[in-house]
This record gives sequence, structure tokens and C-alpha cells, in this order.
Amino acid sequence: MSKPGNEMAGLIGTLGKFDPNTKTVSCYEERLLLYLTANNIADDNADRRKANFLSEMGKDIYQVLSDLCSPEKPASKPLEQLLKKLKNNFEPVPNEMTESFTFRTWA
Repeated sequence: MSKPGNEMAGLIGTLGKFDPNTKTVSCYEERLLLYLTANNIADDNADRRKANFLSEMGKDIYQVLSDLCSPEKPASKPLEQLLKKLKNNFEPVPNEMTESFTFRTWA
């Protein structure tokens, strides 16, 4: 039997790996925050929050994130910065000039 205050008594639900073909980073981030809240992993426990994120994301996305953080390791970055790097990679903001040129070439 676990002692009171033992945080490893059991986790609620699973986050699962991130699949950029079926999910957006924004949606995954929202699910991550819900998962962390459901499992009472407080905001002030940044290392544990980041460890949950990195261990659940899947090996392929971890490799992408490692490449984006190179030469540093993903674990050395804050969670918010890791999420921003993934968003910039998988959900880039369209460039207005490029979009305007593309639109004009179709007309």
C-alpha cells in the first residue's frame, strides 16, 4: 500500500505519442496540460511535467525535437520552449508575401 503523499500511486489515463499526421501540436499541448492536471502534476514541478511530455511523445517526434534543439538535448530546455519548437516545425505561420505570390499566380 502506498504512503500518503506518494505521487507514484498511479496515473490517470495516458497521453500517448504525438502523430503530426493526425494531430496538431496545439491539440497535443492541450491534452498534455489536461493529463498533467488530472494527475496532479503541479506547475511548480517543471522537470516532472517536461519528463512526462518527453517520455510520452514517441521516439520519432523525440528525434525531430532533438534535431531542433541540437546541439543541446531536449531535456535541457523548458517545456514551453519545446512546445514552441514543435509548433514552429509542424505548424509554421504562413508568410504573407509567399501566400500573396501564390494567390496571384493562380489568378
